[in-house]
Amino acid sequence: MIEPLNMTIQQNLITILCYDDKHGRIVANQVNPEHFEGDYRTIAEEAIAYWRKYGMPPGDHTPDLVSDIINDPKNKRHATYSRILAAMKELSGTVNTAYVMDQLNIFTRMQRLKAGILESAEKLNLKDHMAVHEVEEIWNALLRVRENNYDPGMRLTDLGRMMTFFSEENSGEFTTGIHELDSRGIVPARGKVMIMLAPPGTGKSWWLVNLAKQGILQRKRVLYISLEMGEEELVKRMYQALFSVPSRDAEDMSTMRLRQNEHRKLVGFEEDIVEPEFTLDSPMVREELLTRLSAYGSRYENLIVKRFAPRSVTVRDLRGYLDNLELVEKFIPDLVILDYMGRVKTDLKNHRLNLGAEFEDFRGLCIERHMAGATAHQVNKTGALSNQVRSTHVSEDFSFIMTADNILTYSASEAEINLGLARLYVAKARSEKDHFGVIITQKYGLGQFVTSSALMIPKYNDLLKEVTGMEDATEDDSDYEEEDE
Repeated sequence: MIEPLNMTIQQNLITILCYDDKHGRIVANQVNPEHFEGDYRTIAEEAIAYWRKYGMPPGDHTPDLVSDIINDPKNKRHATYSRILAAMKELSGTVNTAYVMDQLNIFTRMQRLKAGILESAEKLNLKDHMAVHEVEEIWNALLRVRENNYDPGMRLTDLGRMMTFFSEENSGEFTTGIHELDSRGIVPARGKVMIMLAPPGTGKSWWLVNLAKQGILQRKRVLYISLEMGEEELVKRMYQALFSVPSRDAEDMSTMRLRQNEHRKLVGFEEDIVEPEFTLDSPMVREELLTRLSAYGSRYENLIVKRFAPRSVTVRDLRGYLDNLELVEKFIPDLVILDYMGRVKTDLKNHRLNLGAEFEDFRGLCIERHMAGATAHQVNKTGALSNQVRSTHVSEDFSFIMTADNILTYSASEAEINLGLARLYVAKARSEKDHFGVIITQKYGLGQFVTSSALMIPKYNDLLKEVTGMEDATEDDSDYEEEDE
């Protein structure tokens, strides 16, 4: 008996089959149309026949495969097929292909194993010990199939694969909204984890909200896991971040903006006044939000915010949640945000080492599911009292530093906080140049982690003193290296 694929995998596979030049061929050769259910099976049969005849995906001709149905408004299946085809077209550019193909391989192996078990049981029941040889042949055949799926790794001559890697690496798939980081590749990436180290109460969650916002704007599916704030509070912050609106009318709307020359070099500061179009305590807030959310169609359906109680879940539990999310909601995230790592469940008798292992597991989860990961973590007491946070100030297990792919630190003196300024430092970038600083302006009252940015320069402290009149506006920033533009 051939069991059907789960609905999420069916939707993704049928899209790959019809629109993906490379992986569609694999699906056409490996998947039996009987794996699909109902209307998906009809499309799969036609698409596989198209592949075998033309050696390419039907692409924009996919509606032609079922034209007799969609061109007949009186057909009972007209609306269903039109909806499926529209969803496939929209999904075609955002499918998490690597993860879906891995799931396909697992599914087909499972189907073969089930069939082998049933056939073996039947032969043993009929022939008893006389069937041992035949049963061994069944299982040897299964093992040979598994060997066919064996992946030996990669060679230097796999140039096609490398060209795809270069293309994806430079595609700007994910961004931070900070030019100095985005242009240098210091961004979330699939199979990697970006972490922000910062003192308590300085805006770690606002940073993660900012990453979620950027993902939504790029039409990525974003899962925001909160181990602290409630879902409503986080969705409220998302409204603020997306629409630059304050919670209430009494908010101070003055902001600091960086003044730069034609080469984007910092030359000074200037005050700016923002006039938001509405506030979240407005009597018309429901209508205002509905208008803006409707204007972007299904884009805003690409975010799910889920709260778990602090120290109630491990990364293994999150795996289970992701599986259920895929099965029930048909939602496969491109970016998962964990707010924040220090609140996962651990064995309190061995908390420090257990937390480090959980962080490694989180990175492993991102690799397995081919998604980008982002989180934040507290610094220790020394880091909290320092004007310049360093990676060595990480609290709990230092293995965080070895595990993370990209590490940012967040620092701000009292004078900078009063002006809405902060300093980010790229303490580690596994695949890019690191050890440079960025100065940013912020306005949390409008939900903005960053409103403007520039590379840190040696004269920054002097410029800050001109504004504050303070000799100790911040400590020496000689650790920041000015990069050539």
